[in-house]
Amino acid sequence: MRTVVVALLLAALVAVLGAAARAHRPAPFGDDLAAHSTSVPADAVRLHGDAVQGYDDTTGVTAWTYRRPGSTPTRIVPLAHEVALVAWSDGMLTGVTPGAPEIRWHRFIKIDEGGRPLLHASPGGETFLAVTSGLFVAYNTDDGTIRTDTLPPPGCSYVPAHSVSLDDGTLVVARSCPGDGPSAVDAFTADGRVWKRDSGPDVRPVLGTGGSLALCQGPLLRGMLVDPATGAAVPDLPGAVRQPKPLCTAR
Repeated sequence: MRTVVVALLLAALVAVLGAAARAHRPAPFGDDLAAHSTSVPADAVRLHGDAVQGYDDTTGVTAWTYRRPGSTPTRIVPLAHEVALVAWSDGMLTGVTPGAPEIRWHRFIKIDEGGRPLLHASPGGETFLAVTSGLFVAYNTDDGTIRTDTLPPPGCSYVPAHSVSLDDGTLVVARSCPGDGPSAVDAFTADGRVWKRDSGPDVRPVLGTGGSLALCQGPLLRGMLVDPATGAAVPDLPGAVRQPKPLCTAR
């Protein structure tokens, strides 16, 4: 009988200690979400120092504050499904629902020598694209799942600083290949790469009037008009207005 009592006491002690440990364990991904007032509706988010704040867009009153100690939020991108994408300095991407408030999902993208990832939302916000020097990824907004991803060829890297976004959601990014392979320009949508065009080094895509797209080539700053949908060169038609020269001015 005494053995049974001791066993029960030990089991109770283990349960209490386990509950205490669970109560004090760190939040997943370092999340620290503090609600200030449930009576204040938050329909927008903003950066505030080392934190993200949900606030009433009409009054400006803060409803909640969200931090991840050790990391700083760097950008907020509004998406669909009432989700705001928060990018952090450590490479974490977080989907936040302002009105709940709720942390919907976390995804991590490696920060490399190319710096912070380039983030681009699709026109409807149902998907978003992220590009670093070593990776292209398309994510679904609702749950943060990966839709598609693409690596540059060995020895090559994407150049997020040399990129443009088209009205249809296509992201056109330069690709540098300093080794044996030719450099190129890649066009991506949420379904992956839709076209590629080989180029010389230091190429950069530039948008022109009427949705035109020029590939500008340094250091001579020569440019070539291409079809934004296919990457094919636009032929020189009699009487056509040549746009590459004014587009390809030094920056």
